[in-house]
Amino acid sequence: MMKNCLFLQGGDAFDLEAAVKRFSYDTSCRLQADDLKAAKLEELLFSPSFFAKTLVIVENGDELNERAQALIEAFVKEPRPGVSLLVQAKKALSCLQNMPIHAVQEVKPWEKQAKSEEWITSYLKERGIKASREVVATLASSGAQDRFLLQQELDKLITYSGETITQEAIKAVGTLEHEESIWELVDAFLQRDKANIASHLRRLLEQDVSPYLVIRQLRNSCHQALMMVSLVDSGAKNVQEHFPQLRGKTFEKTMRLAQEAGARHLTKQLMKIDKAELALKDSPFDEEAVVLRALL
Repeated sequence: MMKNCLFLQGGDAFDLEAAVKRFSYDTSCRLQADDLKAAKLEELLFSPSFFAKTLVIVENGDELNERAQALIEAFVKEPRPGVSLLVQAKKALSCLQNMPIHAVQEVKPWEKQAKSEEWITSYLKERGIKASREVVATLASSGAQDRFLLQQELDKLITYSGETITQEAIKAVGTLEHEESIWELVDAFLQRDKANIASHLRRLLEQDVSPYLVIRQLRNSCHQALMMVSLVDSGAKNVQEHFPQLRGKTFEKTMRLAQEAGARHLTKQLMKIDKAELALKDSPFDEEAVVLRALL
């Protein structure tokens, strides 16, 4: 079995990042198959650096053109030292038939709850953390489809709870049940939609969501948007590779909102958000007004 080649069939961004972690490398290069230049692929696969181990990642392999497929097939037959190749695609391709395959089965809508519980249980078990079936079911039923976000939530609960996660811990620091409302607030924030900002914020606070959690999410989203704009301004060719948790339409929407907001506005808002967090500590009884001042 070739240790430097892997074909990931199916899966999402989280599965892709898990596959990347299987490799040992110094540098990586992510390529999108639909606009892949054969010359670029040939250079990466057959003209490796003598000083660094390189991982070449090809996403959406279903869109590979004939020339690119031929190059991959040649590499699989005769791999180059210091170069590893990971190809992700929905279906099998003839050029990948000699590569080790890690297939990720598509989860049907009615299977999502059970699969989510299975994944959460496995994640906690690997870290020696205990949780009852009821706790696992609560986390799985949150409706969160983004495993990056779910992983962050689990890590936060582990830090808060220690060896055992309880329902009380979920109520104290959990944010997943309000995920949709928080993202709606973030969208309104980036769009400078004052009416919806006030409406979404009021709804979250009425549901006893901590204003500190709201501020934290806004800061993360604002910082992410600023990074996107900065990468574009610096001439980065593939901004998406820096945000593996965002794919397809989600990435396109986030990028569009970031560019519409602009670096100047985002930088200004980050400073206001930082001031709002400090003000919350001094004005605990006027939380909505404090957060609103940071957003409007």
